Amino acid sequence: MAFYLKRAGHNVTVFERFEEPKPVGSGLILQPTGLTVLADLGLLDEILALGSRIDRLHGAEAGTGRTVLDVRYDAQRGHRFGLAVHRSALFGVLFARPGARRSASRPASRSRPRKSANGQR
Repeated sequence: MAFYLKRAGHNVTVFERFEEPKPVGSGLILQPTGLTVLADLGLLDEILALGSRIDRLHGAEAGTGRTVLDVRYDAQRGHRFGLAVHRSALFGVLFARPGARRSASRPASRSRPRKSANGQR
């Protein structure tokens, strides 16, 4: 989002909740909309090389075999699909994008979660 706002001429400050950026977590599925954004950023080929294409997700109840999930990405025109990728692979592609790294002269601002009146974050 910050990239698009900056590209549109807005002044942008990104607030991060971590001390140093690093890949954490496990795998995820990038949906067609996310793949469209990566294509717009010029990163689609790179992330496609690191992931596995998903054309359909089908889930069935173990005992009965009854379908509980059936997502067909190609149900609409456009040869749509999902992409299974490790979170660290996605992070690496995004962080390596020119202009993504912050310089020492313009560090990203860090924010800390604030506690509400009831002590929750």
